[in-house]
Amino acid sequence: TGFLVSLLLTTPLSLAEAVRRMPEHWATLREGVSAVMPERSIEVEKEVGNRRLRARSSKPVAVTRGEESATDGIEQLELTPTQTSPGPIIQPFPVAIPTWDAQTTESEVVVPTAESENYQLPDAEILLSDPSGPMDRMSDEELKAQSEILSRALLSFGIEGIVTEVRPGPVITMYEFEPGPGTKVARIVNLADDLALALKATSLRIVAPLPGKSVVGIEVPNRSRETVSLKEVVMSEAFRRARSRLTLALGKDIFGAPSTADLKTMPHLLVAGATGAGKSVSLNTMLLSILFSAKPSEVKLLLIDPKMLEFQSYEGIPHLLRPVITDPKSAARGLGWVVAEMERRYKLLAEAGVRNIDAYNR
Repeated sequence: TGFLVSLLLTTPLSLAEAVRRMPEHWATLREGVSAVMPERSIEVEKEVGNRRLRARSSKPVAVTRGEESATDGIEQLELTPTQTSPGPIIQPFPVAIPTWDAQTTESEVVVPTAESENYQLPDAEILLSDPSGPMDRMSDEELKAQSEILSRALLSFGIEGIVTEVRPGPVITMYEFEPGPGTKVARIVNLADDLALALKATSLRIVAPLPGKSVVGIEVPNRSRETVSLKEVVMSEAFRRARSRLTLALGKDIFGAPSTADLKTMPHLLVAGATGAGKSVSLNTMLLSILFSAKPSEVKLLLIDPKMLEFQSYEGIPHLLRPVITDPKSAARGLGWVVAEMERRYKLLAEAGVRNIDAYNR
């Protein structure tokens, strides 16, 4: 009754109109109920049947003496819970660890026999040539003129001071400027573009201040780069006084002084650069530096050249452990021999109680 009253209140139909339309919708409602109820009744019957079967299986069954004798010849089956199959066995990912056969690697290494007593180091004075063409360096008068231009340019911006020293290098020239009292270094740094315009330079760099000095360093690129020859560095006092047989001639620093390095103190060396930047020239310079200072009995080389272009000129020198390697497989075997030799030397150093090869050879 409440449902009909609420239905009449929420619809604009009158009671008579609702009673008149009820037979029309009753057939549709009865068809929907009859379509749903059979499925529901079938599901209920299945659930009831399953419950009865479970109840019967759980009840103990009494077996009489006759039935017991009849079932003696029948094999009794034991019902066990369903056993879950074990999961798949996951094997670890195989990592191929290369193993080096000593006999194979030793056969790859052919050490040339060279008498250290009769071997003489090559003479850099005779073999190495001077740079081709004249050096396009700035004269002392030009350097003084550039110093005056730099001082006047700074004075025009209200910065007083003098250029105390000029250090010409192969690529840049360093002007050491000593500012007047009370001058802020930040003002000089902010004038980099204006000073480059006054000196007609493409760009310049200001180091403010120079470490250990009360001056500001102004680096100006040279009009033309100077070619640094290997002969200059190898014949320098810095290279000749080096005690290490692995001293490398690197070139010159920004002040024009010869620059060397000891490969023994930096066993890992990476040479990188763009195409044509001089990577191959740098590697050849390092190799020649070793050949000019070390005998075959002191240093051995293992050269790998997949391109077959860079290191072929070193073929046949007595410093090689074996001919220059160009095949990738031979390169792997050669590196394996090097690793085995390194481990052998580590064991020798540990047994001798020393930390480096110099202490071991004493």
